[in-house]
Amino acid sequence: MSQTVTGIPAHYAVRIRFGIYMINNDDTSYIYPLVYTIDTHFFTHDPSKQAYYSCYDIITSPQVPHYNTTLNVTWKNNDSTTPKNYAGCGTTGSGCRCNAGYKGSSFCGAGNDPQTCCDDKYIEIRDMIVLYSPCPSNCATCNSQTNCSSCSGGRYLNLEDSLCYLTCPQSTYPNTTSYLYGNAASFSYPSYFASYQSVCLPCASNYCLECINSTHCTRCYTLGRNQSYLLNYTCYQNCPFGYFENMTNHTCDCPQDGYFKV
Repeated sequence: MSQTVTGIPAHYAVRIRFGIYMINNDDTSYIYPLVYTIDTHFFTHDPSKQAYYSCYDIITSPQVPHYNTTLNVTWKNNDSTTPKNYAGCGTTGSGCRCNAGYKGSSFCGAGNDPQTCCDDKYIEIRDMIVLYSPCPSNCATCNSQTNCSSCSGGRYLNLEDSLCYLTCPQSTYPNTTSYLYGNAASFSYPSYFASYQSVCLPCASNYCLECINSTHCTRCYTLGRNQSYLLNYTCYQNCPFGYFENMTNHTCDCPQDGYFKV
């Protein structure tokens, strides 16, 4: 049995929950081994911890990494033995028979019908749901609950905090053609792969509040330990010789009216 789920929102991991029901069988020592897969992840249900003979039980799978919008799940009843009331099961009308002590009982069917006897030997899978771990807001894909790997809605991926922004945060600038880590990149972020996408890159200097690329700062910090002054697209904590600090505009200006910095 298999089932495909589509349209799963952006996420980084999934688990599934489903019900299992064993068709009528009087042998309470017999338990059907169950094998199921979530995409390429393989699991075997341990019946000694959750027996499901003659009843309906709920199984929740372990969490597995998963990033696609489509999920494929398969189940298999991995039988290698038969219940005590079955002497054997084969093809329709052949090889199916009940043990002598159970003939005429409801577990062998009316008139010891061999096919009815064998038809009792199966489980049903019911009510499967997918439980997914969502990405942060505005992620198209992610690798954890705090780290986006790509963005949706035209947003930019900020490489400093791995979150998505409609406009790049301060001290960064938008870049829509940069490679992420790899292939002649001029910067290294080991958790990323080589790909083109819209990203926020850091300005060249810690003193730069706003910039248009990696070499041109347009505004400097005006407060705190990064307070600095702008000159020729560069922020200086102290203006070069021959300039004075303009405390209003936070720029390095030429002296006027006889004022000269020494």
